Amino acid sequence: MWTALADRTPKDRTGRIDTKTEIASHCKVSPYINYSWDYAKFEEPFLFCFVYTIANSIKGGLLMKRIITKVMLSATLVLLFVSALAGCAKHPTEAEKTVTDQESERIQPEQGVKAIDMIPGTPLSTEELTRFNDVFAAQADMSYFLSVNGFFTSRYDDVTELDFVEFLRYYPDDGTLEEEDISEFEALTKDPNFYWNAGDFGKETLTVNDLPTPTHRILRTSVDETLQKYADITTADLKNTEGVCYLSEYDAYYNFTSDFGPGLFECVGGKKDGNIVRLWSNADSDGSRELLTLQEKDGNYYIKSFQDIADGE
Repeated sequence: MWTALADRTPKDRTGRIDTKTEIASHCKVSPYINYSWDYAKFEEPFLFCFVYTIANSIKGGLLMKRIITKVMLSATLVLLFVSALAGCAKHPTEAEKTVTDQESERIQPEQGVKAIDMIPGTPLSTEELTRFNDVFAAQADMSYFLSVNGFFTSRYDDVTELDFVEFLRYYPDDGTLEEEDISEFEALTKDPNFYWNAGDFGKETLTVNDLPTPTHRILRTSVDETLQKYADITTADLKNTEGVCYLSEYDAYYNFTSDFGPGLFECVGGKKDGNIVRLWSNADSDGSRELLTLQEKDGNYYIKSFQDIADGE
């Protein structure tokens, strides 16, 4: 639109659009009257001054003045309304300010307050803590580990997002593959998550006895039983099971762990808030604690999350 207008508008000697001459030709007034405009900045203040001056120079200017006056009055009312809205946005009511301040206090506790003190609920008794430790404290010696250990090998806000590779790393197996399990081991070597290849050992074909670690077989049904018992879920509910060897024809997972490092957790405190129980461990040297969140359902308590929290001091 602006290009089309410029093509039809006279230009002065410098090539710039002679806007005064063009408008004057339409309004039938002298192009040499000083209208106090700046055609490089075509703004509203200039527009009002210019049109008002034209109105004074045209026959019947009184009617034009009345029209312009009404336009200017309407514009003034609009500006006042916008200013009022801006004032409201910049100056919240006392009630709004109070709510905002309260939210700020909840989100940012005072310095020096422990994170465990901010946890809602009623503190658990020593007897209650003991009962929870009997169920969830994954105590183990160097000769065995428990299936619940896997829940404490990673951190997660939702139990369905636990690290499944770490969960199975020290999981109690359902037996190790032996030399006679030729077909099962051969199928396992074709799994994309299998660690080794025959070339690493200078051989054309691998056998289970070639590996430097045991090959643990873990039945999916066994894993589902553990997940159901402690978290009220199954492997079908897990968000990510990638990175684990699995053979559908044997319905089993496999790992090759030879060391011992199960996840351990022992609570020293806790609170109950409705059907939610939160248990925490002793603080580490850096002030962080482990926080285990459980949810009660039909008389049982199920794991919902396992997180690290700062002690706040």
